Amino acid sequence: DGIIDKKNNLSGTDPGVMTIDQAKNEHFKEIGLTGDLLKLIGRACAPTSFMFFGLGGSGKSGLALKFADFLNKKGLPVLYVAREQFGTPTFVRLLKQTNVTGSDSFKIVRDLTTLPFSEFEVIVIDSKDAAELNNSADFANMQDSHPGKIWILTSMANKDGSYTGDGKWRNKIDTFIHCERGVASTIGQKNRWGGSAEVKLFGSPGETK
Repeated sequence: DGIIDKKNNLSGTDPGVMTIDQAKNEHFKEIGLTGDLLKLIGRACAPTSFMFFGLGGSGKSGLALKFADFLNKKGLPVLYVAREQFGTPTFVRLLKQTNVTGSDSFKIVRDLTTLPFSEFEVIVIDSKDAAELNNSADFANMQDSHPGKIWILTSMANKDGSYTGDGKWRNKIDTFIHCERGVASTIGQKNRWGGSAEVKLFGSPGETK
């Protein structure tokens, strides 16, 4: 079975209602993070969402590529929307620098509408700013229309180090990772999965340094 399986159906006529016992006995499948990703994020389960934010050149796109490649190696089809960098020499250098391989199920596109989201289990939007996905409500609608996905978004940062966009993004994203000068950190960031660490963005994120 794939990593992303629907959780056990609840008994009763209303799927939005459960008893205490039903809530205690729900089952979810971990996405199998290891090494630095496990330290940084924790024991994440699907579906879930991530936002990597930082200034230009901070390493957020490299982390998004390596994370997506890690999940693709676990058998998950990946759609990588390289909105700004698609078909550029910069993106070619980044692909070579990060040493991502990807299978035939790892597709890189320019626009959100190029391929149907329904064919993929991991959706990467690099960046939400370049894709003009500035409103958190638009992302929420996207999540509702395509349930069960792993979402990885990159975002530019403001001068104070915060991510761009409205304050409600915090309610829509499970894990925020701040990238700065080739270092990724969840320390002091919202992270539903409990990880709190700082790691260098070199090598494979699935390996412990």
